[in-house]
Amino acid sequence: GLIMGKFEGIALLVSDLKRSTAFYSELLGFKTVASSSTRVELEFTTIRLILYPTPYPVKPWTGGSGISLIVSTDNIKKLQDQVLKYGARMLKEYISKTLLLIDPDGYVIAVTEEKNPPINELFHQSFTTE
Repeated sequence: GLIMGKFEGIALLVSDLKRSTAFYSELLGFKTVASSSTRVELEFTTIRLILYPTPYPVKPWTGGSGISLIVSTDNIKKLQDQVLKYGARMLKEYISKTLLLIDPDGYVIAVTEEKNPPINELFHQSFTTE
């Protein structure tokens, strides 16, 4: 097989670079490490998220398509109270220490307070509920 070097990050196409940058940095806590008019690179611990603006419509989430991000927090209630301010919406209300959101472009984000979350269950929840 092919030999892989280092995993460099996850690239997301976004309809509004400024809005998406605010969502991921101000709401979810990613830090901006590089920025230009053609992309913004964000980091959180060892994860790099690269946002690219696109002139084409970003398709909204349609259950089972695209990717789902999973992040943890110590205060899910505070996050839940801020979601709408950043152009996101809740896919599923807070249950079992987990909140499912849809970012401004339709990407699903599972936010959990669990210390060792059952990743397979979070993916199942994020792709099978509406």
